[in-house]
Amino acid sequence: MSDSHPETWNPLWALEDTITTGSITTKKDKRAYAAASLQSNCKDKNFCTLFTDLVEMQRLMDKEKASEVTAEVSN
Repeated sequence: MSDSHPETWNPLWALEDTITTGSITTKKDKRAYAAASLQSNCKDKNFCTLFTDLVEMQRLMDKEKASEVTAEVSN
């Protein structure tokens, strides 16, 4: 799976399989890491310029989460 071991490459693997082989085993974990990655990336100026749709999606999710927390505190 690396330049050092090209014999281990399998062309049937999808990208999401290769980057997490052996380390992240559940879809739930993969989604959690992806969400955390998006939060982190949204702090980068270049990312925000290139991926305005994802930045807006993250802002909406943050706003929704804040509303949920406010509602829980109010109850």
